[in-house]
Amino acid sequence: MMPDTLQTPPPEPDDPSPSAPEPYWRWQMWLPAVHRDSAGILADLARRLLSRLFRLRWRLHVDVRLQTVVHAPDEQTARSAVQAVLHHEDTVIALSRAEVEQVPPWRPLGTATRAEVYTGIIAVTMGRGAWRCVARMLTAFTVDVTDAAWPDRYFAVDVVPATGDPQLHETAADGLHIVRRVPTRRPR
Repeated sequence: MMPDTLQTPPPEPDDPSPSAPEPYWRWQMWLPAVHRDSAGILADLARRLLSRLFRLRWRLHVDVRLQTVVHAPDEQTARSAVQAVLHHEDTVIALSRAEVEQVPPWRPLGTATRAEVYTGIIAVTMGRGAWRCVARMLTAFTVDVTDAAWPDRYFAVDVVPATGDPQLHETAADGLHIVRRVPTRRPR
């Protein structure tokens, strides 16, 4: 007598692959009408159409709050250190996105080549030569159309500062806000 074996049926052709992220418009269609983001659905579908017709990617301009601790002799040195590290070529500023109703690890989307601090860097002494520095920075990331439609709350920015003197510690980025989404040509 042959043992019974269970086989999983082959996936249907219309099923998305498990690693493919779900489009924003499809996720919204599962919600009740009173909670649905109709404008977001239309914007996502329009972005998808434009992306397919003109081979576009999308540039997300992201505003985020940066917090860090700097060991420096004075306030001005602490502020200058934060500014210098953000412009250093070895500093990594990465954008990630979470899938709906899942916990991190988040899916990495890309890195930024630079960040601009557009507010004054606030430095508050913590004693013993340590300064807590807070600033708002603006940076841009290029993503595929699948990721361009999602609201701010599904994104995270991580900053890994370059080593230098003085060095930044406990660096964190939060308060993310997507300022605008701009189409850009995909390289051939």
